[in-house]
Amino acid sequence: QARFVTELGFEVWTTGRSVKENLESVKLAKGKVASSTRETESLTYFVRNLSEKERTFTLDHVVRQEWAFVGAQKPIDGAGQRFQFALTAKQNQTAKQPLSEDRRVGKIEELQSIPEERRKFLLATPVPSQPVKDALNKGWALFGTLASTTSLLPEHRIQL
Repeated sequence: QARFVTELGFEVWTTGRSVKENLESVKLAKGKVASSTRETESLTYFVRNLSEKERTFTLDHVVRQEWAFVGAQKPIDGAGQRFQFALTAKQNQTAKQPLSEDRRVGKIEELQSIPEERRKFLLATPVPSQPVKDALNKGWALFGTLASTTSLLPEHRIQL
């Protein structure tokens, strides 16, 4: 977190860059699990007015590529994903502007390579439908049987 102190009688900093993930979809096809997650990142800008009078500051926030601004505010015309906020701070006071950005992240995993913790998460969340959960359980059970059979195969070959 950077803090900028200026000779113009104010300082600016951000805090609280936090990421929240929400699972949005889960699909199973041909032994692969495709999931989509929405990541929301939130932060707050602070502007401290160090002068002896009330001032209004203009804050520009540029949204990163592949991310979208969360909220009703519209971007500046002709400026891409750039948003402006007016912050008013009384003398020796701090104004703040919270904001969030989000993006969708797709993930494709091999069914048999999903760790136990992730399996429990996928089955516990309400996002996948019951038929998808049933298919996941069935697939994991089949891979378990295959692994067990494969481990016994060398022993059975010796007995032949």
